[in-house]
Amino acid sequence: MPTYRVLYNMTSRRFMDPADVVNLGDYKEITTVTANGPDDVFNQMNAIKGIELCCQLQVRSMSVGDLIQNVLTEEVTGCCGCGWKEVRFA
Repeated sequence: MPTYRVLYNMTSRRFMDPADVVNLGDYKEITTVTANGPDDVFNQMNAIKGIELCCQLQVRSMSVGDLIQNVLTEEVTGCCGCGWKEVRFA
């Protein structure tokens, strides 16, 4: 199973367009997660039952504009309002 770095956006700016370029300095690494894919990371990082990883770490739930990075492939994917998209860095 892949491991992902979970990066939370620390600004109010949210990427919305696939052409957007994000600045890695706007993000803070929260944790690493072993998961079956982006949706599994999202489930672990959202408070639904109060026992998820985000609750254990006492951090907010993952939201639009946050990122995950596959540790092995280094591919970075952004959380969107509906699904995920690959992002580029400045």
